Amino acid sequence: MMRWWLSGVVLTLLFMVFQLPAAFVLSNLPTMPVPISFYQTKGTIWQGETCAQTPVMAQDPCLKWHWQPVEILAGNMAWAVAADAEQAKIDMLANVSTYGWQLKGGVVVDKAGVMPSWAQMMPVGATPQQKNISFQGVW
Repeated sequence: MMRWWLSGVVLTLLFMVFQLPAAFVLSNLPTMPVPISFYQTKGTIWQGETCAQTPVMAQDPCLKWHWQPVEILAGNMAWAVAADAEQAKIDMLANVSTYGWQLKGGVVVDKAGVMPSWAQMMPVGATPQQKNISFQGVW
């Protein structure tokens, strides 16, 4: 009897983790250097999308993410995140480990495009049309 009850609890917990709504996780993220709020969140922590509202950007970017299972081999949980914001394309890797979190990636505009004002504060990438994203924090 006890074995069945324990098996049921374990299976329920596993199901909850695999189906964990992204909205729950986003509402519990650590504070960012810039105020940000999320809306229209869909999907799970493994794959989903949301839109972000921040005073730094004139238009709200909508982000999409996909879990990167290969990062488990390095002891990390990581997601590839992509977004279009104004005239720029954002690609980054969100990484979570036992010691903290990290966002690394870049903002790119095409040769005819102008880098948005919110990206001007970021370090320059390989070309003038690129900016680097690098944020991190500890738990």
